[in-house]
This record gives sequence, structure tokens and C-alpha cells, in this order.
Amino acid sequence: MSTPTPTHPAVATLSKKGPLGLISRPTIPPTTNEVLIRVEWTASTPLDLHQNDGALLVTHPQVLGDSAAGTVIEVGPQVQRLRVGDKVFGFVWSSDAERAQQEFLTAPEWKFGIVSFLFSVHAFLYFGTFFIGRMYVPTNTRVAGARGVFHVGSCDVAE
Repeated sequence: MSTPTPTHPAVATLSKKGPLGLISRPTIPPTTNEVLIRVEWTASTPLDLHQNDGALLVTHPQVLGDSAAGTVIEVGPQVQRLRVGDKVFGFVWSSDAERAQQEFLTAPEWKFGIVSFLFSVHAFLYFGTFFIGRMYVPTNTRVAGARGVFHVGSCDVAE
């Protein structure tokens, strides 16, 4: 199990159309319904391109990344579903604290599903990385889905 450090590296857009850079970010302990995740997988997406090249919804410097998979390191006092050690994935992007291209991220529990299997496939046709996994949501509905650079989809929905 990884122990969080007070600060950690993050990939950020530093200026419009400029090179990306590594910045140091504070590791934010989870509060209320939040979880602290050690990021073990992320992918660059079109949103990252638009944020760097077009400064879309950006305040520089800004951490990049909207999807991540990793391990729960800490949980807030009101977290009900996730536990320390759970392997999770989620779509996160609304603040620097939760964006994916950093070593640790802090975000609300509801943004994550539990991974039962995880692998990446390089799809030559799409030139992208796909994440395939199973997510267990609080209602116990199983959703198997895929996330890629040009595709967001789900299938195999059962109770």
C-alpha cells in the first residue's frame, strides 16, 4: 500500500499551446464523502488537447486528465461503499484536486466504480488506449464498460 506524501508530481498545461510540464501539487486528505486515490492508470484524451492548445476552461497552470484507475489510499468519514485497498476507476476533471494526471487525486466517492479486472488495449484504428472494467454501483447493478479516446460506452447491464 502506498503512503501519500505531502506533495506529489502532476502533469499540467502551463500556457496556451505551450509544452506540458511537471508541477508539484499538495496531496489533499479526503473529507466527508471523498476518497484519496493513488493513480495507476490514466490516458491523454481530446479534452487534454483542447485544454492545452485552446486553453478551454483553463486557469494556468492546470493539471490535466479526466479518467483514472488506481487504488484507494484513504477514505473520508462519510464514505460508505469504497474501502482502503479497493481498485477503482472513474471520470474526474472538475478540479485540480481530482484530475487524473497526477500521482494522487482526491474526489467524491460517487465518481468511482470498483474494478474487477483491468487491462489496456492499444487500438491501432483509433490510436487510443481503452480501459475495460466492471463497475459495481451502490444499487448492485453490474455495468461492464469501455472508455477510450473516441468512445464511451457500456454493455452487459444486469442486476
